[in-house]
This record gives sequence, structure tokens and C-alpha cells, in this order.
Amino acid sequence: MNSVATEDLLATVRSLSRSEVDSFADEHGLTKGKIYAFVGGLDSSKRIDFLAKALNHLWDFDPIARVIVGGVGDQSRHFDLAVSRGQVIMIGRAGTKEFALIAHLAEAILMPGRIGLIAVEALALRIPIITTDWPFHAPEVEYLKEGVSMFTAPNEPQAYARFISTRMVRKLETTDYSGWDFPSLQAMVDNFSRGVRSLLP
Repeated sequence: MNSVATEDLLATVRSLSRSEVDSFADEHGLTKGKIYAFVGGLDSSKRIDFLAKALNHLWDFDPIARVIVGGVGDQSRHFDLAVSRGQVIMIGRAGTKEFALIAHLAEAILMPGRIGLIAVEALALRIPIITTDWPFHAPEVEYLKEGVSMFTAPNEPQAYARFISTRMVRKLETTDYSGWDFPSLQAMVDNFSRGVRSLLP
């Protein structure tokens, strides 16, 4: 029942003005419906090299698509080519405001590598994750529901890119939240406390 606090993030999402969101989109030439995101550490567990290769193919399939990358790490160099052609927008470590902007703009989060606590934030924001059938996800991946909050693409860069470009994966725009439940931070604390108490004499 691992979780993370989402209250501040959701409050920031609600507080962002339309002009702030539109200004960011205009600054980076973003087209509605063609915006994706990656949020997390730029390290090998996230398969940044795989994602960069997939973006090379996505550029051929859909050169209008853009990816906002929120994160830092030693694998950032893999995005250099995509950045140079304007396909990727690097925003550094995604704080609350940056993540809130992504929440307003991105249709999906691209996560071909390890899914961890990003699952909780994606569920809170009602943004689906596009992943692969990679066998090394963290336990939090079980919070996601295939075909609703998670879409599994083939585990090959070109096929992953084609999936992004052709599959109708969209963030939730309705009030139907079925399949989007996740354990709150308070629920995690309560469960942990009960576990500890059960071990005490």
C-alpha cells in the first residue's frame, strides 16, 4: 500500500490559470492532443535509452508530437537529438508547479521502464501511463488497470512509438473515476501502524 502525498499537487493543478497553461504551451509550440510527458529520474531503471530510440521513430510517425521531460539524471544525454529538433522539452526536476502544468497538458505519461510511485501521481491526476511488458516494474504498478490507467505497448522502440502515434490513449475527461482508485498517504500510514501494533506484545 505504498503511496505519496498528492494534496499539494492537486491543489496546484486547480490553482493554475488557463493563461499560465496556454503561455507554456505557446512558448514551446505544443499542440493539444499531441503532448506527452515523462516524469522521473533519468536513470537506467527508467530505460531512457529505450525511450530516446522510440522518440526517433515517433518523429517519423508524428513530428507534431512533443514530450515534456521532467527529471534529472545521468541518462539525460540520450535526449540530446530529440531536444535539438524541438521534440522534447526538458524542464529539469519536476516540482509541484511543473507537474501541474504537465497534468493540464499531457495526454499520457511515457514510462517504458520501471513504474514506481509515478503510478500514484498518474492516478491522482487521471493521466494514463503508456508502458511496456518489461518485467521489472515496482509493486505500485499493480495499482494501475490495463486499458484504463495503463496501456501496455510492445517492448520494442519502433513498436512502442507506433503505439503512441496510433492508439487513442487520452487522459480522463469525465467524472467516471472507476479504475482510478489508489491508496492515500494516510491509508499507507494507517496500514503500517496496524502492522507495527500487531507485532508488539
